[in-house]
Amino acid sequence: MGKDPSKNHPEFSVVIPSYNEVESLPELIERVRVVFSGGFDSPKTYEIIIVDDGSSDGTGDYLSKSTQS
Repeated sequence: MGKDPSKNHPEFSVVIPSYNEVESLPELIERVRVVFSGGFDSPKTYEIIIVDDGSSDGTGDYLSKSTQS
């Protein structure tokens, strides 16, 4: 039998639209992490996808830097 393809993909994808939200993103990301690490009977695999819609407050820069760490 072949490998189970679901093992290579997260169970959940959280997609968050963002426009000028640089100040609220750290707390939002942390809250999502808390929910998926302990808010269920067992931890779940997940990905967070944040879509920046042309923010002028540095949201895009924040997201770029946070994905590099």
